[in-house]
Amino acid sequence: MKTLQDFAGETLLFLKGSLLFLIGPLDAQLMYVGVALLIDLIFGVKVAKKEKVFSWKTFATKVSNKVLIYVAWIAMFNAMDMVVGLPNTARTSVIVVLMSMEILSASKNTAKLGYGRLAELLENIYFVLSKENPVTPKKEDENGDVKEGSDKK
Repeated sequence: MKTLQDFAGETLLFLKGSLLFLIGPLDAQLMYVGVALLIDLIFGVKVAKKEKVFSWKTFATKVSNKVLIYVAWIAMFNAMDMVVGLPNTARTSVIVVLMSMEILSASKNTAKLGYGRLAELLENIYFVLSKENPVTPKKEDENGDVKEGSDKK
């Protein structure tokens, strides 16, 4: 006869398997998206309290919607990887986009908290790094020179 502990263990195993199926490996990439979400969330709460518009209901709604949307997009791109047979390429790309959104949001919230110069400097670093390491793959032209983006001249 199964105990409550057995049932809980089986349920947890099922949920973990479902999550792995939907969003792929539970790796550091996802952990860092969670860290970025948390940091932006903290800054967002501070801004809302500073502007005296903080509400637990709004907070819960925005957080749950954001997490649901992020999980859905990661799941779609993970499914694309599985269908096409890519090694987490599409999934990684969408995670980079989501991280970029969190970084820019946290920067805007930092400026709203009165650290405009810091936010500007951090955004500049972000843009330099993202330009140096674009999500768009680099392609070679007929001379073997590396070009960013499409094959258009």
